[in-house]
Amino acid sequence: MYFMKALRVEHIKSKRTMLNIIPFALSLIVTICILFICRTSNKDEIVSNSLYYWINISSIAVPLLVGILAGIMGEQEQEAGNYQVIRKSIHRGQNFFFKSLYLLSLLAYFVFFSMILLYISIWSVYHPDNFTALLFLKTALIFMVGSLFLVPFQLWSSFYFNMGASIGFGIFGTIFVAYISSLPMIEERIWRLIPWTWSMKTTSIYFDNNTLNVQGVNLPLDLMIQLLFFVLLFVGIVLWFKKWEGQTKG
Repeated sequence: MYFMKALRVEHIKSKRTMLNIIPFALSLIVTICILFICRTSNKDEIVSNSLYYWINISSIAVPLLVGILAGIMGEQEQEAGNYQVIRKSIHRGQNFFFKSLYLLSLLAYFVFFSMILLYISIWSVYHPDNFTALLFLKTALIFMVGSLFLVPFQLWSSFYFNMGASIGFGIFGTIFVAYISSLPMIEERIWRLIPWTWSMKTTSIYFDNNTLNVQGVNLPLDLMIQLLFFVLLFVGIVLWFKKWEGQTKG
């Protein structure tokens, strides 16, 4: 009961901001861009082509998206009284937990809504053979796992520094992913060390395994490592948040 009430409070707060509108608008933009790029694809190519572009476009867009959303959430709390509500709360760790959970739900909103739009659009226009929703669903789930670390990290940067820092980290992630994806040999060597590339690389590996029968990569192990990294990062930030006095570095 308390869990749902806390999430409802976060949702009510978001109604005065652009938090819910931004993921919706970006989902439409990404889907329209993919359909435009793939407009010359035939029925046999459309599934692989559309998913390929969804993975790449979403991987580039998500760091900035999460940076903006986290920045708005941090700015909202600061404007509410320089974090007075959080500072006076005896459940600071829980506050951060629920804010992270709400930010995660906004990220999931973009990922799954854009994927659903893409799936429906392709099915309606092309009616491709062997077209199953399971491939799209698994792709979205693996993408979410690779993007998890962004949620606590960007939210922490928004509170500890300011909205500009959160957006700045988002811009860095977007530019870095776009740049490293153009250098496949370097990307292959370092992607496991760079969390911003996880969503793109792990999703691409899964996609290649299914469409090109490429083997030799232990994807479950990579996903487990990414989940472990997220848990450790999240727990560490929650512990930091409990001791935080509401003072920013920005």
